[in-house]
Amino acid sequence: MYLAHDFQRELEKHFVVVHWDQRASGKSFKADTDPGRLSTSSLLSDTDVVVDFLRDQFKADRLWIVGHSHGAYLGVLYARRNDQKVCALVGIGQVTNDASGGPVAALQKRFLENRREELGLEPGAVIDASNLENLLFKSGSELYGETSFAPLLVSGLMAPEYSLSDSLNVAKGSSLSSKNMRYDMPRDLLTNEWKFNIPVALIMGVHDMVTPTELAREYFDRIEAPLKAWYQFEEAAHFPHFEKPERFAVTMSELKATWGDCPSMAAGRAN
Repeated sequence: MYLAHDFQRELEKHFVVVHWDQRASGKSFKADTDPGRLSTSSLLSDTDVVVDFLRDQFKADRLWIVGHSHGAYLGVLYARRNDQKVCALVGIGQVTNDASGGPVAALQKRFLENRREELGLEPGAVIDASNLENLLFKSGSELYGETSFAPLLVSGLMAPEYSLSDSLNVAKGSSLSSKNMRYDMPRDLLTNEWKFNIPVALIMGVHDMVTPTELAREYFDRIEAPLKAWYQFEEAAHFPHFEKPERFAVTMSELKATWGDCPSMAAGRAN
């Protein structure tokens, strides 16, 4: 939620917007977190607690679920298993299959190999996990037109909901989760998680190579849902909602106007 203040103000005119930092991240970070309790199923259980709280708080049977990156992965798993609580699902920077050695890694490596000279890589330099994220930033694949995470850092430090220690915990939580997250549910959405009983929209940045837009489109084309919509933002990469906040707000308000507060399960298909 540390980026929320930079993209959601216009969105608040159309939605009640609720964020939460997943277990062991941001404001949910605790130094004594038991790494053994970090799993996909535990995060989905946490999501269900938050959803039920909001359903009760606002006297609403079903909610819109919007997830970014890993949150978009969790959103797919949650919405498929709890569609009676979900109006619609929106995935931003949609993860499709981030398993080690999967198709994402191959696409990223080929993309970076073709840009060795512009990235300043020596002829014998190896592209691997130790420098991959830095190179993706440097290539503009995380934030279009930027070469580092500095804009995210500055935004986080300005977040009114965050103390300085909360901001520092973003990196700590990310590191803890990446080392210890146990994926005990399907990771390949293309072959396991593509049938929905609710409307689904994907919002991608053209230049996203963190969750490659090419794979997200392949996933979108596979999706079976009562309604679905694809949005591709030019001059944006892995954070289209943050990079193009006005267009993001317009897109979300258009979806709400088209699909309604709680679209009918019996609505016809749309592409």
